[in-house]
Amino acid sequence: MARVRPHGGALFEIGCAYGFFLDEARRMYARVAGADVSPEPIAWAARHLGLDVRPGDVRAMRFDEPFDVICCWDTIEHVPEPDTLVAAAARMLKPGGVFFATTGDIESANARRRGARWRQIHPPTHVNYFSPRTLGTMLGRFGFRVVSSGTASYYHTANSVLSTLALRGGAAGRLSAAAVAVLPGALLRRLGGWIDLGDTMFLAARLDTPQVMP
Repeated sequence: MARVRPHGGALFEIGCAYGFFLDEARRMYARVAGADVSPEPIAWAARHLGLDVRPGDVRAMRFDEPFDVICCWDTIEHVPEPDTLVAAAARMLKPGGVFFATTGDIESANARRRGARWRQIHPPTHVNYFSPRTLGTMLGRFGFRVVSSGTASYYHTANSVLSTLALRGGAAGRLSAAAVAVLPGALLRRLGGWIDLGDTMFLAARLDTPQVMP
């Protein structure tokens, strides 16, 4: 994010869940806020972290002041009619504001190789699939211009990797389940690293054409 614009100003996260990202971001932004359709995580974020968060669909919300940055981490693939979410983000941003998003890249080498078995295909939770080209095209319809794109890496502990494999079953799943059962849990939770499979895109788009915020 810092390579696209300096940190600072007002930031809003769509799909903020328990508020962990907002809790980190408020160290670098003057104002942070967020929303999520799940009320329980929102209540936790407000109660335990003291965050300015709202339950509900951001597309139905109105705000007194626009934002400099909007983040949408691993969320847009879950949203029916994602163009309406982008339209809402455009209304919420200041002119020149930046929309950041991560989501699966269906044109990535991993997605092409795995086909129907690609790890990010799991309806009904994922209802949209994008590539940098198609997401950029949709953003362009609402006055955005893509200024940066790449892939996203995620930190995984050995425990999370083995547990995920165990849930998927098969020979690898059985071996993973056995490893989780016999190895010390504290060790598995302590060991970890950053993983980038190249199939999750990171995209930043600047709002060049201001939208009217009703």
